[in-house]
Amino acid sequence: MIMKHIVKQLKIILNENIRPRILLGLVSNERQLQADLYYCLTRHLSKNYVIWVEQVVNLPKYDLVIVKPDLIITRDSSVVAIIELKFLLYGQPDYWDDVTKLLKFENTVQDNIELFMSSMVLMKETPDVIEFNKYFLNSKSLYIFIVFGDKNCNAFKLNGIKKPKNFFHVCGYYSRNHDITYEFK
Repeated sequence: MIMKHIVKQLKIILNENIRPRILLGLVSNERQLQADLYYCLTRHLSKNYVIWVEQVVNLPKYDLVIVKPDLIITRDSSVVAIIELKFLLYGQPDYWDDVTKLLKFENTVQDNIELFMSSMVLMKETPDVIEFNKYFLNSKSLYIFIVFGDKNCNAFKLNGIKKPKNFFHVCGYYSRNHDITYEFK
C-alpha cells in the first residue's frame, strides 16, 4: 500500500512538477533535481513522512562506508524508500554504483539493521542532550533509481546488473517533440 502510494506520488510529481521545470531550463543538473524532488515530496506526502537529503549512512559490514543516498523517505520508524538520482540529459550517466548501493541497502534487511540518521533532535526537556533518530529497512522498503539521459543510454536498460526486489526505475529523456518522456519500470 505505502509502496504504491509513493510510486503514484512520484509519477505525479515527475509529470506535473519536474517536467515543466526541466522544459523551462530550471532543472539543469542533479542537485536541482534533488532539491525539486525534496520540495515536491514534502508537499505531496502527508506529514507522517520525513524526507532526508544525503544523510550519512555508515554500515561497513555491508560495504556501505560513509554513503549518502540522494533522498531517503521515512515514516514512523521505517525506511519507506531510498532514492538515487542521475541527471545527464544529453549523455550516458554512470549508474552502476547507484544501483549497486540500493542493492546493498536491501541486503541489510535480513539483519534488521538500524539506520541512525545524522540530523539531531534537541530534546525540549534537556536542550543540551542530543537524540539521533533510528529507522529500519524492511522487506517493504522501496529502492528507487531515477535517471535522465540520452534516449538509448545504458542506464535505462541496466543490463548485467542485479537490482533490488522492490525496485522502481524511472527513465527520463528529452524527446524529439521537445518534451520530456518518462518510462516507468
